[in-house]
Amino acid sequence: MAKRERKGFSSSIPKERALEDIKEQLQEQETIEEKGTVRITLDIPKGFHKQLKTHTKSLGQTLKGYFLWLAREDLKKENRQ
Repeated sequence: MAKRERKGFSSSIPKERALEDIKEQLQEQETIEEKGTVRITLDIPKGFHKQLKTHTKSLGQTLKGYFLWLAREDLKKENRQ
């Protein structure tokens, strides 16, 4: 008996269907990831990170939003030249 199974308990979803649902969810997740985002990891000093967090918080923005805004502004400048 599996750890989570209790005597006298039977799931209303057949195991085969549950596995199919999980497989569909994973495929949907892969499709979403393929459509739009890439994860970037930066190693920065803790003090600088703290300054960035404080600054972005005062702007009402996240670090992600701030970096995206900076990159877009930089690309706009480059395209104007």
